[in-house]
Amino acid sequence: MFRHFLVTASRHFLRNRLFSFIHVIGLAVGLAGALLILLYIQDELTYDSMHPHADHTYRLGNLYTQENGETRQISSVPSAWSNELKEQFPEITHTVKHTWFGYPVSITYEENDIIRLSEEVMWSEASWVDVFDFQVVYGSKASALNSPNKVALSRSFTESMFGDIDPVGKDLLIEHPFFQNGLPAIIGAVYEDYPSNSHVAPEMIVNFEILTPEFGEEMVTEILNSWEQDWFANYIVVAPGTDLQKLHSNLEGLIADHTTAEFRGNATPVFRQMKDIHFDQEFEWTRLGMGDIRYIYMFGTIALMLIIIACINYMNLATARAARRAKEIGMRKALGSQKGQLRWQFLGESFLTVVLASILAFGIMIISLIPFNQLAQKSFEVSDLFSLSTLGITLGVILLVGFLAGLYPALVLSRFKPVEVFKGQITVGKGSERFRKGLVVFQFCISVILIVSTIVVVRQMNFLESATLSKESDQMLSIRFGGVADPESYQTFKSAALQQPGLEVVTMGNHLPRQDFFGGITYNVRLPGVRDEALEWDMLNVEHDFHEAFEFELLAGRLFEEGDMDAGHRFLINETAIQSLDMSAEEALGMTVSLELNDTVEVGQVVGVIEDFSYRSVMHLIDPLLITVAPHPIDKIVYTKLPSGNVQEAITSLEAAWKEVYPGTGFDYWFVDEEFSRMYDSESRLADLIQVFALIAILVACLGVFGLSAFMAERRTKEMGIRKVLGAPVSHIMVLLSSSFVRTVLLACVIALPLAWYLMNSWLENFVYSASLSWWIFVGTVVLVLSLTLLTTAYETVKTALSNPLDHMRED
Repeated sequence: MFRHFLVTASRHFLRNRLFSFIHVIGLAVGLAGALLILLYIQDELTYDSMHPHADHTYRLGNLYTQENGETRQISSVPSAWSNELKEQFPEITHTVKHTWFGYPVSITYEENDIIRLSEEVMWSEASWVDVFDFQVVYGSKASALNSPNKVALSRSFTESMFGDIDPVGKDLLIEHPFFQNGLPAIIGAVYEDYPSNSHVAPEMIVNFEILTPEFGEEMVTEILNSWEQDWFANYIVVAPGTDLQKLHSNLEGLIADHTTAEFRGNATPVFRQMKDIHFDQEFEWTRLGMGDIRYIYMFGTIALMLIIIACINYMNLATARAARRAKEIGMRKALGSQKGQLRWQFLGESFLTVVLASILAFGIMIISLIPFNQLAQKSFEVSDLFSLSTLGITLGVILLVGFLAGLYPALVLSRFKPVEVFKGQITVGKGSERFRKGLVVFQFCISVILIVSTIVVVRQMNFLESATLSKESDQMLSIRFGGVADPESYQTFKSAALQQPGLEVVTMGNHLPRQDFFGGITYNVRLPGVRDEALEWDMLNVEHDFHEAFEFELLAGRLFEEGDMDAGHRFLINETAIQSLDMSAEEALGMTVSLELNDTVEVGQVVGVIEDFSYRSVMHLIDPLLITVAPHPIDKIVYTKLPSGNVQEAITSLEAAWKEVYPGTGFDYWFVDEEFSRMYDSESRLADLIQVFALIAILVACLGVFGLSAFMAERRTKEMGIRKVLGAPVSHIMVLLSSSFVRTVLLACVIALPLAWYLMNSWLENFVYSASLSWWIFVGTVVLVLSLTLLTTAYETVKTALSNPLDHMRED
């Protein structure tokens, strides 16, 4: 029986090559897109599952109530919290704490004069290797961090320093702005890079006790056992079945016993399972980027849409061509075939089509895996496509699609009656016709929503990227300076850099744009005679010619001049600052500013007012800003605008000037627009993925429309022949053949556009500043979908309209 079904299905495929091709290609492209999305979703939902005790590892957080009653979510907590829990409760099997100092660490291999700078350095306890995944490449777990001067390096960082050799046992020198002296270290192990779905991904792990010679044993011990200083990310691993509520209550009691009344009255400990960290919207547990479960729902919906569109294509073509198979069905029934057998036949054809499409889909996925990794910022390998979980998902999708695509055609076709078939009275009822048209409308609704979503998301990303510090931010080079280079030699480097061809400005200022995890720049400001109370304003520390690089727009007064650095404090303020004071730009000139810096008060005057500019993410409102002409002691970046056309040559010459002035100091640089891209990493990834999968959905939909138009043109050949004989012009024939699709598109737009507006308006509400939902987006979508539909159906309609009427009259 199975062999008979297979032979029949194969003959049907060969007889109808065009429609079989459309079935297979449409399903293959849709399945490839859906499976890639599901692979991405699976990767996101299994965040941190590679760590050995992930199901029983919890990170400690602190909900701290401030004096004004507001609550801060602090993801680092005092180190004594995990220490005491481990001491008091045997059900806690492991603990580990680590911290990140900020600013890059300079790592030197003096034997070969190799210097690398890295921001991804974790200062940790030796128990890191017991709590986190630690796949050893060279060395061993036991020796990785087993003494205070041991460090472990990731494979990729090791290769950047040493190439493809075993560096275990080699000596390094570690330097950081917080240290007066370099710290000698020994490489204890090299570990595999952490996958993209781990919330920790250090390039180097350093035993925290290496700081003992720098800070002294007493201070290091105090840091590692503090009850109130929240310096560390703390993790505990509990035994299965542990009562976490009881553990939480006991921790609250321990905090009350060991802390001041002020601290314990405001601190509320929080436990969060490691696997829940990625999507936690309450805390920002990691600066590497948190996940958003809403995007998972969005991508899951797109995957489902791709599958539904592919299924609709199959159902539409199968039921539309029902009359073509009427004689076959009638003959089978006359020879004794039952409805059940016929249904299994058509379901079998559907499953065979899906299996062929799945094989092709895997080929598409393998070819597209590298660009997909770049797009989604993942690290999938071909082997991941053949893992048990992926194959299980694929099998489930095959069964689902095969059943959904084949069920309705099987029910419709198996109902044909032999008597009506042989009398030539077989018709596909109005119910089937309406159902098929409803499916096409639904298909177009999905396409319309995806097109609107793509336009809005891309437009919003362009809006975010346009809110940069400079119109030429892709030519603005940032060079790491603070904590790395000797400030006494800065003017020497600046002079050497300005001698390079095409460089007109070299200046210094804070690290911009300000990422959320950077140190705070908010200070108390008093304005004698204007406001009595202290105001919280942001402040930037810059060099006098900073405005030449970033092209400030002056509203009133003047910009900084070279003598300002030695003539007392001079300030610029932004437009938001004067608006908050309810005064004009001219009125603000000469205003006295009293700035509270730690234990000192510094007084100066406002010399200019500038337009607002984006110095941090536009996820935040622009705050009142004070700019002073005095670089920060540590937070210092050198900025230079490179000439267009020979960027790499300019960078090479700058590096040569740097090495001449700062031999033995790493030259670390990036472009300002790259820093802005980091700010909107998740949104940018969302935009890229939606664009690709919207194109896939539209392609699959167009394939279905092409197949349906081919069938409709084929079915109406006699009618068109008669119309041409009676004098109907070619244009009239084309309008008749296209009109049903045009009506379908317009109906879909009426249904889909309000829904698309609601969804995108809700998404844009997540941004403080956003692009508007302009009317042209929706009108343009209608025009685009109509154009794609007409182009897709053009071949068949034109071919039918221009063909010889006599050929049509001879059709059976």
